[in-house]
Amino acid sequence: MSQNSNPPQLEWPRARVQDIQNALIELIIRDGLGEGTALPPEAELSEALGVGRNSLREAVKALQALGVLTIRHGSGTFVAEPNLSALTLLLSFRARHSMRTSGREAQQLVEVREALEIGLLPHAMHASGEADLAAVRSALSHMEAAPLGDQLRAADMAFHESLFAPLRNDLLSQVLRAFWVAYNDIADLVQETTVDRLETVAKHQAILDAVESGNEADAVVAMRDHFTEIRERIHALEV
Repeated sequence: MSQNSNPPQLEWPRARVQDIQNALIELIIRDGLGEGTALPPEAELSEALGVGRNSLREAVKALQALGVLTIRHGSGTFVAEPNLSALTLLLSFRARHSMRTSGREAQQLVEVREALEIGLLPHAMHASGEADLAAVRSALSHMEAAPLGDQLRAADMAFHESLFAPLRNDLLSQVLRAFWVAYNDIADLVQETTVDRLETVAKHQAILDAVESGNEADAVVAMRDHFTEIRERIHALEV
């Protein structure tokens, strides 16, 4: 810990884990600890924050679950690389749980993803070069060749990731992947058919055709048509 660092001491003897989490986050930000940087040893942190080691360990484990910290046994605790693993888990849980009740949250998840992709599609088209379009074509080719199930879904995800890769926005890529993983977990409930597979490929072909032609309006319509299909499939699963 730097000589000038003075993390706030939590003066009550049994500080809540949430308070310790907040203090650790403030310490990381104030000291400018970058990704992969080690936190001070447990004994030093415990003394600096004025909390017991057991409570400190609980807070560290909670921050690990949130993707803020990484624990390397035998090495220490480090600031984690950027990730949205906690968001992915939460979205997946909420979507799957809703399918056992109203299905509303699953539909809302698709609505948010649709708004993101449709809103950003024109920007992605403007930023796309030939190499970017080649990656989208390759993903579609894999979709055409993939059997039903995990391989088709993986190719589907690669198509969408390639479509927005020209924006060079890592956070956006992680957010879209989180929404995709959550939807994919819902899709496990679907009894897919050959007709579904052919329709899915056709929807993506329409998106690619519009993107390659540079027609933003047609691309948006094709993307919206694709999401309409997704919403209809979820609606068919609702109890």
